[in-house]
Amino acid sequence: MSRQAFVQEEIRKHKRVRVFSCSYAGKKIWVKQAEPVRNVSWLRFARRACLLFGLGILQPSADPDGRRALRFETGRLRRLSARGIRVPEVFAAGDGWLALTDCGDNLINVLGGAEVPVQAAQTILSSAAENLAALHALGMHHGRPALKDMVWDGQEVTLLDFEDGIIMGLSREKRILRDLLIFMQSIFKEMGHDGPLLATGAFAVYARIQPHYAARARAYFGRLNLLSLLLRIGLRYTGRDLESIYQTLHFFRK
Repeated sequence: MSRQAFVQEEIRKHKRVRVFSCSYAGKKIWVKQAEPVRNVSWLRFARRACLLFGLGILQPSADPDGRRALRFETGRLRRLSARGIRVPEVFAAGDGWLALTDCGDNLINVLGGAEVPVQAAQTILSSAAENLAALHALGMHHGRPALKDMVWDGQEVTLLDFEDGIIMGLSREKRILRDLLIFMQSIFKEMGHDGPLLATGAFAVYARIQPHYAARARAYFGRLNLLSLLLRIGLRYTGRDLESIYQTLHFFRK
């Protein structure tokens, strides 16, 4: 049975499952199926509002067309793999679905255990920073390089989920700076009281490889004083997402 036929048969068994795994010739495969994006009107409003107020770098990047998003991701993964970036192999792809080879455990699960020593977490996040810096060295951006979109195989971090790519009105450099903001914010959000230490270490690794973008991030995000002030004032009324954005902006200001 061909790869295409195998995945299509598995999809028939998992009609209403967005993401599922299966085995092919002893190899674990992950299958993603397209789904309608919720709150399309809100996504469009938020994007326009960010652009209107000069905060395009904070706009949401989800594509409201799920099928188009998977086609976009398939092409990006193949191009990035050919350029030497650690991304999953495209096992097969079709209309409304994408099958990828397994590359390890999700970083949220790997780093979320209380038994993970800080030094081990630093090693994993250093690998993530190195891979992100390698991507940026090609002049390319990820779109949403949060920890939940990365996996660890015990040796290296692999970048996942390249389907978020609708970013309007931003230069190539600002798309890369946006990546760096999301990566750092994710560390502050997910790593609890160790977040500041781990974020500092990961940023230092990134900065050694990409000093230009690291310096530009410090300069750009360090100037968002009004946004930082508004977040600080509203911290008691906001959730962990906005609190971690404030922590990240404060980090760049320092």
